[in-house]
Parts: sequence; structure tokens; C-alpha cells
Amino acid sequence: MDRETREQLRRQRRRAWFRAVALLTVLLLAAAIPVSAWLSGQRRLAAAAKIERSDNIEIVSGGGESHHYIDINTIDATKGTAGEGGKYMDFVFGVKSTNNSYHLQLTHTTNNPYTYKVYPATDGTPNNYKVPYTTHETTPRTLYYTIPDNAAAIPGSYLNAAEDASYQAEAIVGYHEKSYDGNSDTAGDNEDESLIETHAEPLVWQTTNKIQTNAETTYYILRVIWPTAYSENTRETDILYISAYAG
Repeated sequence: MDRETREQLRRQRRRAWFRAVALLTVLLLAAAIPVSAWLSGQRRLAAAAKIERSDNIEIVSGGGESHHYIDINTIDATKGTAGEGGKYMDFVFGVKSTNNSYHLQLTHTTNNPYTYKVYPATDGTPNNYKVPYTTHETTPRTLYYTIPDNAAAIPGSYLNAAEDASYQAEAIVGYHEKSYDGNSDTAGDNEDESLIETHAEPLVWQTTNKIQTNAETTYYILRVIWPTAYSENTRETDILYISAYAG
């Protein structure tokens, strides 16, 4: 093969290679456009849905540790302490705040027949406590929390309990109806109310009055109560949010 022929073959291979690269680039760009649009949409959605944590009020676990250590997955319907008209388990949490007053809120679904109460907490001892808490430090400590003698549950009420017994929750200011108007077959309308799982809409409980405190961190005991006859085999999953706000 002479030199001129070899040069022509190299030019042909080079053009074929460029065409292949160009085609691949076009295909990649075509794939990237919808993916980029999807990612952009997700970022906008995340930004719109993000709940900003207040800089001057936050929920903490025992010992002032991160709220990630609040764990109520240990509820065992076959155990618990007898009382409150059934059985119950206690869990500690705190509110760290520079505000002197705030409301507490519990937001939860209703798949289980649980009742929730919030009590004020104080330091306990190894011989007198409601909740032991082991810290997550390099050298763990066990802290003890109890309910002060004769202390009652902090009063509060549900903001959105439905009068209609067919649903546990009915959102404030008619948002339930705005979200579920029962005419999903009509263009532009929202989902049919009949599609809602009865216990999926969360209830929102709030303290009747703002809690007044001068402490940097104030601790509380969350009491989860269930009927004595409730079986572990029938337990469902519930979602519970604990929040505090100074508004």
C-alpha cells in the first residue's frame, strides 16, 4: 500500500471517528435535556418544600443531644406500664430555645389506637425515674428524667379533629375540602375524598397556652398510651412529629 493510499485511509477513519463522536454527543445532549429539566424541577420542588429550622428554637433529645436520638420505635404493645386507662411508655425530649415562651405541637397519623400526652420533666435519680437516657458521647452517661410529683399533663387540644367520625382529621380553615372535593373526574379538580385512607390525614395537637420558661433547654416526657387489650400483632405504622414554635 503506497503512502497516498495510507493517508486517504487515515483521513476516512478520522472523519468516521468525528462523525461517531458528533452522533454520540447529540445523543448525550438529547438525553441530558430531559434529565436536566427533571433535576431542575426536583431542585425547585425541594426548595419550595423545604422546612427551614429556626435558629433560636429546636427540638433535642435527652442531655441536649440531637433530635435524631429521639427513638419511639421501641413501643411494645405486650409490655408498657399499666396506667392511664391502659398501658403506656414514656420518652424524653427537650426544647432548646432563646425564646421565653412557645407552643408545643404533636402532629401524627392515627393508624394505631394511641393517645399522646406531654408532661413536664425534671431530673430523676437511679431510684426514681420515668425515662433513662444514655448519651452518645465518647464516654456515655446515663441520665434520668421523671415527672414532678402531682404534675398534670400539659393541657392542649387538637386543631383539626373532624366532627365527622368517618375521618380523624379535617384540616384547618377548610383545607380538607380544598384538597379533597369529591369531584376528581372533573378537570382541574382535586382528588376524590373517597380515596383518602381514613387514618392517613394527620391530627395536629397544640398546647392551649404558650409554655413560659427561663431555661435554655426545657425537658418534657412524651407519654404514648394504648388500650390494654391492644395486640402487638395488629400494630401499624404511625408518623409522629414533635415541634415547637414561638409564634
